[in-house]
Amino acid sequence: MFTSIKQLFESVSAKSDATPSPDLQQLAAIALMIEVALADQSFESSEREQLAKTISKQWSIPPAEVDALIHDAEQQVDVSVSLFEHTRLINEQLNYPDKVQLLRSLWEIAFADGRVDHYEDHTIRRISDLIYVEHTDFIKTKLSVRDQFA
Repeated sequence: MFTSIKQLFESVSAKSDATPSPDLQQLAAIALMIEVALADQSFESSEREQLAKTISKQWSIPPAEVDALIHDAEQQVDVSVSLFEHTRLINEQLNYPDKVQLLRSLWEIAFADGRVDHYEDHTIRRISDLIYVEHTDFIKTKLSVRDQFA
């Protein structure tokens, strides 16, 4: 019994030492998008549609796979304890322009229902801080997406 427990811990630590695959990066980014959509306690259909559109556009993923990715990310969000789990992967794997692009995607989700709830704004601000995006880029991106959805 102790041998099987030891093997379990060794396999988990081996997986955590490995470099995250692009799929894990996508899942982390999508999980952050879902966190933004859920920040106001309602995941509206317009937000879900925008999420699918953003995922498909950003990674050129067919619609059938997008639904599966969203489902996997929703499960990840359900079991996650904090944003740090996802932002850690983003910081390890993405360069600064990619982080700003992720921020743009987060704003697209927030603006999808026609308004940005203060909880959504706060969540994006926290994510922005955790992925080390400068405040000027935070504001520029928000205003750019706002104008796009106006």
